[in-house]
Amino acid sequence: MAPTGKSSSSTEARFRTLSGRGLSEDEVELGRIVGVFGVRGEVRVHLHNREGSVLLDDPWDVILVSPDGSRRTTRLSCRSGAGKRILGRLDGLSDREVAAGLKGTLIAVARADLPPPDSGEFYVADLQGLTVLVDDEARGSVVDVHHTAAGDLIELSLGTEVHFVPFADPAIGKIDLDRGTLTLDPRILAEDDED
Repeated sequence: MAPTGKSSSSTEARFRTLSGRGLSEDEVELGRIVGVFGVRGEVRVHLHNREGSVLLDDPWDVILVSPDGSRRTTRLSCRSGAGKRILGRLDGLSDREVAAGLKGTLIAVARADLPPPDSGEFYVADLQGLTVLVDDEARGSVVDVHHTAAGDLIELSLGTEVHFVPFADPAIGKIDLDRGTLTLDPRILAEDDED
């Protein structure tokens, strides 16, 4: 299901500038560039779903969003490295200094190019805007998912309060995309009140 196209033999990166800022609603963030690897322009990549096959099977047309919000497209090929590393090669990029300048860049793809998630799976971007249920009562919404070195945090807006809950926390109950809801264990709110 990966987009196809001809690869470049050029020594210059083939980035095409896009209009707009940040991600658009029809794009899904899959990871980010976290560093450089070696001297030939490869980058270290953090994928939000390391177990998935997206970006690891074949080269993909990707949207790169720099920390300042500017957007470019190129092709990205990823492979497993030593340990848990994921290494990426951007079409035509062979300069370590240029690669180092991409640290912090988001990697996204057009939602239309993604395979549908398997049963019981979802893309993290699908969580934004879900209604948060506590004891079957709508109490707020999912604002965002933040990716940190310690793990993913779900940002919840509950009334006038903002809560950050680890994605792996047992307090995060059922996620029902069809209903547009995320169930939250009420005990986590009680724990926050004790702090």
